Amino acid sequence: MSGNDRYLLDTNALIYLFEHGLVLPKSILFYSSISKIELLAYPSLDKADESNIRSVLALMQEIRLSYDVVE
Repeated sequence: MSGNDRYLLDTNALIYLFEHGLVLPKSILFYSSISKIELLAYPSLDKADESNIRSVLALMQEIRLSYDVVE
């Protein structure tokens, strides 16, 4: 990877990343607002897991949904 590669990670890819403790590639990574909602809505999520999720997502760029997309 050149470092200029861009990837949009879906919720399943993010869950796999968290479960397996993978190192983030030197690429530009994106996630959608929906993935963030899904990750943080997990029923048995504890404070440490929530903090870890938020820390990892902070290293990526969020793709927010417009009102038209939500509707």
